[in-house]
Amino acid sequence: MDHLNPFWLIVFTGAISLVPVLLSVGTSMLKISIVLALIRQGLGTQSTPGPMVSMSLSLVLTLVVMGPTFEACFQALPSDFVTRIQNAPSKENIIRLAPAIEPWREFLRTHTSERETEALRQIRNSTELSFAEQILAFMLTELREGFTLGFLLLIPFLVIDLIVSQILVGLGLSMMSPTLISLPLKLLLFITSDAWLLIGRGLVQSYGVIAT
Repeated sequence: MDHLNPFWLIVFTGAISLVPVLLSVGTSMLKISIVLALIRQGLGTQSTPGPMVSMSLSLVLTLVVMGPTFEACFQALPSDFVTRIQNAPSKENIIRLAPAIEPWREFLRTHTSERETEALRQIRNSTELSFAEQILAFMLTELREGFTLGFLLLIPFLVIDLIVSQILVGLGLSMMSPTLISLPLKLLLFITSDAWLLIGRGLVQSYGVIAT
């Protein structure tokens, strides 16, 4: 790659700048980040764990889920990939690189609900979705599933808040903040149930990846 064509240098630079966006909308990071953010809100710990910790955990879980897909994309690159990017760009060279994203498209199709897919097909009046449309359908599916999981995980926190509020009212301590008592109880629930491990394992396994 000593004589890399300037065209490919521009392409690779643009691709690198789009990596954060693609990770956010076209991978499991979308659902995982939603679930972790809702859990933090449900705990009521304000900024603990901080946004950086939550995002880092989301990224690591995403790499675990997407690892096989990324590896398949890399293996799908043509054997003469290095030679082709050294040459002048051509339609043939670009088409030969297209199969490298097919494993990613297959991941999107596998984890996209038929309801979202059919809705976009009706909007487009087409039987086949483009890559951008497939990402949109995947995003809609991930958003729905992320909020659904978040709702289920927040139910125990809601029950604790209601019980604590009723007890305080019954004791005539309605002026006391329920958070002062409910927060330790929520943390105790998290510790005793090993919730972080269960949530991480459940998120990974929801994509068909075996987490031991």
